[in-house]
Amino acid sequence: MWSWDEPANRQIEFESLASYLEEMADALEAPSLAGPDKPGVVDGALVWGAGDGPV
Repeated sequence: MWSWDEPANRQIEFESLASYLEEMADALEAPSLAGPDKPGVVDGALVWGAGDGPV
């Protein structure tokens, strides 16, 4: 899976869809593994944030 920056430079974010889904599942099971953006629930909806808002 790729990401693009403003001048359209590509960079690999995840080697495969499976590795992306694995990392997201790990983050949901143990939010401390999520890095700077932590998963949480706001008004019944799953949200990802930097941890500085209500979660």
